[in-house]
Amino acid sequence: MVQSQYSVIVTYTFAMISVSLLIVFIAWHFIVPLILHDGRTFGKKIFGLAVMRTNGVRISNPVLFVRSILGLYTMETMAPILFLLMTYFGMGSVGVIAAVLVAILDIGVMIYTRNNTRSSIHDLLSDTVVVDFASQRIFESQEALDAYTLEQTQISDATQTSPKTLD
Repeated sequence: MVQSQYSVIVTYTFAMISVSLLIVFIAWHFIVPLILHDGRTFGKKIFGLAVMRTNGVRISNPVLFVRSILGLYTMETMAPILFLLMTYFGMGSVGVIAAVLVAILDIGVMIYTRNNTRSSIHDLLSDTVVVDFASQRIFESQEALDAYTLEQTQISDATQTSPKTLD
């Protein structure tokens, strides 16, 4: 009887922690950037950082959701927290679940340390990169990026084909 009550308490503890963290992550990493209209949290604004797609286009709402909820919340927050909680409460199936969680974390660390951009899992999942906002040109859409690229190509072609005069 005591064991089943303990199991229920542990299950509800996991559920409360998971739901609480999900609400915080949705508010801080998804709703705040939507309200600020530029995809940045308060911390990114303070430090002058921004998130953009790897091709230079501004992050869209679905990509922001994938980055914040699936990447940050699921892979980088809940996996370690659940591992610690299961270890602390000594759940019977902790061996198998803990091994899977440790493997996920190890893969995440390997991905982070082995890729060229030093991107975390949430950036790799959403094809994004964190950049310095002041020095980086971030385009509103793929069409704006294409127009800029075409303009730069035309300027480059015009300077290469112009006749050089010798004085």
